[in-house]
Amino acid sequence: TLRRSPKLFRVAESAFRPISAASELEGERPVLLFVGAERCVHCRKLWQLLAHEKLSQRIAQFETRYLDADLHQELASDLGVRGLPTLLLITSGQPISRAPTQYSVASLLNWLNSVSL
Repeated sequence: TLRRSPKLFRVAESAFRPISAASELEGERPVLLFVGAERCVHCRKLWQLLAHEKLSQRIAQFETRYLDADLHQELASDLGVRGLPTLLLITSGQPISRAPTQYSVASLLNWLNSVSL
């Protein structure tokens, strides 16, 4: 049997509420969805970046959700996720923008600022 790697970090539910169904992405406000796995080294690095002061102020303007790709592979696939980690901006339940894959505070801030709310 295939053993999973141990968890490398834990997503704080107070910052990004976990979801398990697409219906949880529908709402009035745009949703910033972090798709990852707590065993993923790159996901941990992105999680640490998201806590940066400059980003956290901008992120606060969105509903924030976390999708554990290990637990919900089909939903991740339905959202067009091809690799981890992935940051998506979702409106009315549909992805409208994907963060650049070269993560830095500056690139994420530019991406978030380019999205009209």
